[in-house]
Amino acid sequence: GLDVQLTEELVAECGAREVVNRVQNMRKEAGLDVADRIRLWVEGSGALEAWVGAFHGYVAAETLAREISVGEAPTGGEASMTKEWEVNTEPCRIALASLGPGA
Repeated sequence: GLDVQLTEELVAECGAREVVNRVQNMRKEAGLDVADRIRLWVEGSGALEAWVGAFHGYVAAETLAREISVGEAPTGGEASMTKEWEVNTEPCRIALASLGPGA
C-alpha cells in the first residue's frame, strides 16, 4: 500500500514551499523584475521559522533572496513591503526589500 503518513520533513518542505509562494506573490505585487535580488525576513511560530531554516537554500534560490532573516521582521522603513500571511495554518509576517538586479 501507499504510506500516507506525513513526516516532519514533508511538513517542513510543504511549509517552505508555501513561504516561497507567498514571497513570489509579494514580488509580483511590488512590481519587482524577475532578476531583482531581495532581502527577506520571515517571522512566525517556531515551527514556521524551523521550516524556513531547514530549507534555507531552497527558499533563497527560488525567491532570489541574498539574505534571509528568520525571527522578527522589521516594522520600519528597512523593508519595502511587509504582509501578514498564513502558511499551513501558521500565522506569519513576511517582509522583503529589493536589492536590485544582480545585487
